Amino acid sequence: MRRISYRPYLFLILFFFSIMSLSHESSERIRSCAVSSFAPCWKSFNFLKEKILFLFTLPLPVAGRSACNGVEIERLSRENQLLRSQIENVREWLLYEDRIQEQIARYQVISQTNVNDVFWKEFFKRRNQELYHMIDLQICSLPAKVVFREPASWSSTLWINLGEKDNQKLKKKIVGKNSPVLLGTSIVGIVEYVGNQQSRVRLITDSRLTPSVRACRGNEQNRYLLEHLDALMFSLELRQDLFPSAEEMRALNQHFDRLKQALLEQSGDFYLAKGEIHGTSHPLWRSRSQVLKGIGFNYDFSDDEGPARDLRSGEPYAISRKAEWIPLLKPGDLLVTTGLDGVFPPGFRVAIVSAVQTLKEGASSYEIEAISTAGNLDLLTHVFVLPPSGSLGD
Repeated sequence: MRRISYRPYLFLILFFFSIMSLSHESSERIRSCAVSSFAPCWKSFNFLKEKILFLFTLPLPVAGRSACNGVEIERLSRENQLLRSQIENVREWLLYEDRIQEQIARYQVISQTNVNDVFWKEFFKRRNQELYHMIDLQICSLPAKVVFREPASWSSTLWINLGEKDNQKLKKKIVGKNSPVLLGTSIVGIVEYVGNQQSRVRLITDSRLTPSVRACRGNEQNRYLLEHLDALMFSLELRQDLFPSAEEMRALNQHFDRLKQALLEQSGDFYLAKGEIHGTSHPLWRSRSQVLKGIGFNYDFSDDEGPARDLRSGEPYAISRKAEWIPLLKPGDLLVTTGLDGVFPPGFRVAIVSAVQTLKEGASSYEIEAISTAGNLDLLTHVFVLPPSGSLGD
């Protein structure tokens, strides 16, 4: 009777046990090496596949042409998909250029603003410097395409098609560790690993990324709404089939125009509670929710934006003509980066406050929920990478 050897099974059990015992950093390193190693193989495979399809699509006798119709249709479908992807790249780039031009126009308006009040002089001076730095970073940014997302960490990380090779081409470090990653003017994550041709991005929906943010209320908040309102109005004008009559479409446009006018008439900016925000997803599987959680929101210490305020009432501790009694946080407040985390530059959008938790007895700060201003991060296809902090001066 043949004796059964259990040694291979024992080695297999030990192998799986050792894999499951690896730390998160080690497993991420193995994944990075695997993706970087197989990426060139995929390119070679696609090249070989194109050559084979080309041979099959050469002119054939009439009897053989009908057999290749399916291959020809598949090739045309793939080319069509490639063209759509390239068009999407161009569209994203043009939209991004438009946003930069808008930022430049805002910078010019603020630069030409002449006020006599010392408070507003300092306020506009800070906004001027902030916008100048944002424009400088955005001009140096690189567009990137999302090339891979692992199901086990779908809401935590993704891979883009930029790496050290792109830095060498530009002779400048744009893609580096802790490079901010944006969609428009909204933060979506940071680069945490840089390979030769691909880089891994940690998303803000991950629980381990905690940018420092501040609640903004007023003009900046209205500007965000106006951008979306303009985009909606433009899209609806092209879809007249959605309206039963021209009168209904005209009435809706008039309503939107009144809303735009109301947003433009409001004035003033308030920079209020500061805190940290983080995602709710863990690297196990695709997250069901993209709600961001905020902790530590208060205004305990005075800064350039104003005096410290009472946590519950919003009453300023120091007497100031410009410091009004307003809540530190409200649903609808825009959260922007502060720059205090040393990673994200100040002034970029992060999220909109969706809920403010009831302040507990004895608590020293608020907890909030928020929604990313970049939209649904599960649908990301193109992003922009900014130089890491301090690299522009190199």
